[in-house]
Amino acid sequence: MVGTGLKASVRLKLPFLGQEPLFRDQICSQHGLACEEAITNSDEQIANFFELSNKHTYGLTEIEILQEVYKGSREIINIERCYKYPL
Repeated sequence: MVGTGLKASVRLKLPFLGQEPLFRDQICSQHGLACEEAITNSDEQIANFFELSNKHTYGLTEIEILQEVYKGSREIINIERCYKYPL
């Protein structure tokens, strides 16, 4: 890895966004996040359970990386809430 080498990740269950085809590619990328299906300790996959992490490590400080993951995760959670409770 180049840069700080810091990888911060958050695991979220996203029942509505996880079914959306654009979620992993476009929505996560817009917020600087990489998205992978999360695997539990027992190596089983849980439906719509994802691990979101920072995409960038180069040219950012550790604080900036943590802020990027925090802000991106909050936005993903807000989008999920809108799907769950539409206006």
